[in-house]
Amino acid sequence: MRVLIADDDAQVRSALKLLLEQQPDTALVAETGCAYEVVALAASTVPDVILLDWQLPGGDSAELVQSLRRTRPGVTVIALSARPECEKAARSCCIIGFISKNDSPEVLLNLLDRLAGDLNSITA
Repeated sequence: MRVLIADDDAQVRSALKLLLEQQPDTALVAETGCAYEVVALAASTVPDVILLDWQLPGGDSAELVQSLRRTRPGVTVIALSARPECEKAARSCCIIGFISKNDSPEVLLNLLDRLAGDLNSITA
């Protein structure tokens, strides 16, 4: 599974990178801290999954998801936020999952495992 991380907090990006590096069959293809870079990176690196900070500076997250859907129609977007009240808005954009930054890493890993299983069944 190819993953792009979009979060303005360098510590969050580092923690996510470390977590993803320990997962078999998972490759970090790009990372950014700026909303305006996400669509271009998604187009050039062709990720399967984008871990998107829902409060990423530089753009409206709902509009960003729409742009990603136009650029990479099959991409899976998982919203990340330290603010649980953002979940409703994120889910209204048809994202696949919402992960609180306060959740344990296992929550994200379980979701990624389920997605990997779905991706494998599609390509098999």
